[in-house]
Amino acid sequence: MRNPWIRYLPIVLLACASAQATAQADARRAFVTSAKGNGDLATWAESGGQGGLAGADAVCRSHARAANLPDADAFVAWLSDANDDAYCRVHGLTGRRDAHCGLTELPTDAGPWQRTDGLWIADSLADLLDGRMYRPIDRDESGRALPFNGYLQAVATGTDASGRGAGGFDCAGWTRSSGDLLVGGAEMTTGSWGFGTALGCGANVRLYCFQPGPGRAAPPGEHGRRQAFLTEASGPGDLGSWPEALGTSGLAAGDAICRARAAAAGLYRPDTFKALLSDGRTSAHERFSQPDLPWVRLDGVRLADDAAALRTGAILAPLNVTESGTYAAGIGAWTGTYVDGAAMEHCDDWTDAGAQGRAATVNIAGPLWMRSSSPRACATRAALYCLSDADTLFHSGFDERP
Repeated sequence: MRNPWIRYLPIVLLACASAQATAQADARRAFVTSAKGNGDLATWAESGGQGGLAGADAVCRSHARAANLPDADAFVAWLSDANDDAYCRVHGLTGRRDAHCGLTELPTDAGPWQRTDGLWIADSLADLLDGRMYRPIDRDESGRALPFNGYLQAVATGTDASGRGAGGFDCAGWTRSSGDLLVGGAEMTTGSWGFGTALGCGANVRLYCFQPGPGRAAPPGEHGRRQAFLTEASGPGDLGSWPEALGTSGLAAGDAICRARAAAAGLYRPDTFKALLSDGRTSAHERFSQPDLPWVRLDGVRLADDAAALRTGAILAPLNVTESGTYAAGIGAWTGTYVDGAAMEHCDDWTDAGAQGRAATVNIAGPLWMRSSSPRACATRAALYCLSDADTLFHSGFDERP
């Protein structure tokens, strides 16, 4: 007998496709502009001669339209002035956060956001501001990575870490190329993506552009990837002095520390973890015998596709999530390694707190993820990057978020 449900199958499939399209349309997007300009927004070609926040929004909307993004004319710049905070603007409102953006209660429902390459940035505005970011906002309106020029890409915000305007750092309401402006780094996450340092208003900077309002939640992830984490503990470059070293020294001490931290956190196969460290004989990237398998952080976000990605700087997210799941910022991780894997200062093979070593900034993704601008005293404290060298992808216990 013919199944009577067959004749309804096209209708069911059409309904599912329509629901999927609606869900996709509900995703909020954010990007960094491919164009750059100075603090006088009226001088940007895409602003239509408008200055101030109106000019910034015009820039964002022009880029969004050029990339055929949905709801292009709703995008706003993550930018503040003396009257309006970025926090309020990404809710589609005006005013100051301290005045509840003109409402009786502070709005909190903006986000989550995806980058224009489809990958998630943060689950909510609160997470974005508190530092629980999955990835940096380093894709332009068309989903392309920013061109690498050897430096972090400066993005104008005029905004502090809470989404409030940083008074005196907004180029007189984004109308002048003189004075000072506050910027973040497009390749950075926790603590520094929107609130970093001050530059002159004549500097060449980009803008962050957000689709305002609430959107759909991020979907659940997949299972089964090699894990990587940043140690919550930190210590000097003489790794044998760390309590978890258990009488070992050098690279062996680094591995012992990683394995002890992984075991304490209940991670999969803690005995496979190694510290991402170089010494005078061995490159950090050569220490992993399974070079073709991907790694993910403990929040399920993919770190790198393989060992070659570690070496070339094709890092998809900073390795700033610790074994306890916290998001770190403003600290370093001992590496003794240049971006391409070449050894640099390494605390005399990680045995001498009186020597010098190299440590990376942990909340940077992309080619500069292992950058160390200068050597540091090995007596200072830094964390370690710990990566599993397991030979399998298939296990349960954590998610990979797309």
